[in-house]
Amino acid sequence: MAMAVSLAAIEGARSEQDAGLDSDARLALLARRDPGAFSPLYRRHYPMIVGYLYRRLGDAHVAEDLAADTFIAALNAIGRYRPTGAPFRAWLLRIATNLANNHVRQAARRRSRLSCIEQWKRDRPAADDEAEAARAALAALTPDHQAVLCLHHVEGLRVEEIAVILGCRVGTVKSRLSRAREAMRIQLEGERS
Repeated sequence: MAMAVSLAAIEGARSEQDAGLDSDARLALLARRDPGAFSPLYRRHYPMIVGYLYRRLGDAHVAEDLAADTFIAALNAIGRYRPTGAPFRAWLLRIATNLANNHVRQAARRRSRLSCIEQWKRDRPAADDEAEAARAALAALTPDHQAVLCLHHVEGLRVEEIAVILGCRVGTVKSRLSRAREAMRIQLEGERS
């Protein structure tokens, strides 16, 4: 039972610097040295975090996923936690709020892309043939060109985000995008002739 943290161990780890802190803050400080001390924080605050996310987003599955992400992020950042007098749950709620905001923004981008695709399909009656030609043309490109085209035009990521994902400079992504678009155009024109 090395991972179990007893109240006596918590009280024993209490130093002069964390005297007067609530039990959550003491556990958070202890979790820096002993990740097992984070478990009681998870059990205590998970229902509140998942409830907040559910009320905010209206989807139980998304709320559960983001709640798990919240605690993973909190555990990874526990070394940066500083007791400020605000409850520990405020720190968790800030993390959960940031994750929920990101989720909402990403969902809006996905909806926007989907509505554009639907409009494009309505405007182009031969979409199935063209989609197949586009898939074939994309498959004929180099992996680098496939990656930048898909990340930018299909996934809707910004050039800066793609640079981080691919581990290269922004300028490299821009030039790859330019060359990939040209290669795609050549492939599509070759299929039409």
